[in-house]
Amino acid sequence: MHKLICYIFVFISPFLRAEIGAQELDKLVFQWSKLEQQHSEIDNRWREKKPLIEQQLRLLKEEKLQLQTLLDGHVYASSDVKKKRFDLLAEQTKMEQLQELMKADLMKISATVLAMHNRLPPPIKEKWNSNIALLTGANTVESSGLLTNSERLEKLLMMLENIERFEERPALHQTSMKVKKIRGINNKNQDDSVMEIQVDQVYLGVSQGWYLSKNSQYWGFGNSTPTGWQWSHQSSEVSVDELRKTVKMLKEPATATIVTLPVKLSMHNLINVEEM
Repeated sequence: MHKLICYIFVFISPFLRAEIGAQELDKLVFQWSKLEQQHSEIDNRWREKKPLIEQQLRLLKEEKLQLQTLLDGHVYASSDVKKKRFDLLAEQTKMEQLQELMKADLMKISATVLAMHNRLPPPIKEKWNSNIALLTGANTVESSGLLTNSERLEKLLMMLENIERFEERPALHQTSMKVKKIRGINNKNQDDSVMEIQVDQVYLGVSQGWYLSKNSQYWGFGNSTPTGWQWSHQSSEVSVDELRKTVKMLKEPATATIVTLPVKLSMHNLINVEEM
């Protein structure tokens, strides 16, 4: 996989390489590394605190149950019981403060993840939709306010893992797309009507993508931009033959060969340049 990506990177046109300076490349790598660092820090922090929190919550529930049993049995409160109640309230206050701190950290991570949503490739964006609805409260049944810290963290980690798996190797995705019909050579008055076609989509990480229709008459190039994912249809930068070879290679790994496809680099794309 890394060999394929390296070959693709080698064949990037000199014109496109010149569009990025060393400072923009460093900034891109820094932004991605910072996100990975935040992800790792939150994950490690939660793994360290989760066992202690669960143990404290379990002990708290047990103490509550014991206290309630004593009260239900009309046992007069002794000085020891009063002390237990005081300790219990103090422990509960500490737990609530810890929960609030964790919630604030998770909300910051949520904001970072939500900002990435519209810029992701369609397959990943579609996978994220249900969790995005829960995190933002768009779901009328389960709103954001009903999510516990543990549930919120679980969903955030799941979403970031979707990206990690998507970037491990070139991905092939079969779907339908709406494109403008190609004008006929002898029919100059034909309207630019829209039609739905079946396509094979190839993705290189979460920032680059290409598509090819089943009959090879429609093709295009897509990339992540600040305003969202954008497709360039019938792009002259794309070699249909090379794209067809790539699709075949992903469907039939035994036929793997070296291919070249255009790759656009910009400071807005989410690409790990070091891996390329």
